[in-house]
Amino acid sequence: MKTLILGHGRNGKDTIAEIIHAAFGDSFTSSSEYAAEHVVFPKLGPIHNYLNAVECFADRHNHRVEWEQAITDYNTPDKGLLCKEILEHNNIYVGMRCPHEYEAVKELFDLVIWVERPHV
Repeated sequence: MKTLILGHGRNGKDTIAEIIHAAFGDSFTSSSEYAAEHVVFPKLGPIHNYLNAVECFADRHNHRVEWEQAITDYNTPDKGLLCKEILEHNNIYVGMRCPHEYEAVKELFDLVIWVERPHV
């Protein structure tokens, strides 16, 4: 079964994936971590002097627009490329943010979960 977990940043998507993994053994990779290593670090690393993908990932909140553009470029012309790569090795895709990407790959998923943390 392939599962997509959606929601705004810092609302608990990875936590839900960890719960599913613990209960059913489904594998997952955060799309942001995968993108940092395979898409964003190769493009933005030299610009921001990152030493590695971990450093790039840690600084992602300071460069959201650049991250979005790097991922959009990577997913052109195949809007589902990043998703398909993640699903080659995982049952769960965590953190898709682009509606165009979702439209391109929605048929690949058996279950879509929206996660929203109440802001108290």
